[in-house]
Formats: sequence, structure tokens, C-alpha cells
Amino acid sequence: MPPRYWADEEQLAFLRSQRNEFLEAQKMKSLTKFWNGLDRLWFEKWPEAGTDAEVSAEEVEKHMQEFGQRIEKRKKVEFLTSVPLSCIHPHYYFSN
Repeated sequence: MPPRYWADEEQLAFLRSQRNEFLEAQKMKSLTKFWNGLDRLWFEKWPEAGTDAEVSAEEVEKHMQEFGQRIEKRKKVEFLTSVPLSCIHPHYYFSN
């Protein structure tokens, strides 16, 4: 029995059609731009259930900027928590 997908056939066809753009973005190390564009296209075609499909481009852009800021903040926290303390000069922590 084939695996069940979370997306329907039309959505899978859409995602598959984005494969070359994804591979190019991956090669160019610009996946954030790719995902932002894909999200915008996806939610234009298939708005989330229970949301108003009439969302302005300004609202979408504001949401994407806020989302990007949250991601950058999380990256900084993840970086700081992933650096071993032995790599940081002790005076950084113990200076007055």
C-alpha cells in the first residue's frame, strides 16, 4: 500500500513543480528566500482553514518580516547555547 501524504494530489504536483527552484536556491545558499516565496504562493492557493483568505500583501509582508526576526533571534540563542564554555575566554564571564 503506498504511503499516505499530508497533501492532496494538486498540492503534491505544486510542490514537485518547485523542485528545480529549490535545488537552485540550495546551491546558491538562499533557501530563506525560496521558502518565503513558496509560503506566499502556497497560502495564496490554499489559505489556512479558519482564516480570512482576503489578506493584503502588506499583512503578508509584515508577517514574513516578523517571522524572519524570530528565526534570527532563535539562531542567535542556538549559537550561544551550542558554543562550549571552554571556547569562550573566562574573563568574559568573570570580569567585573
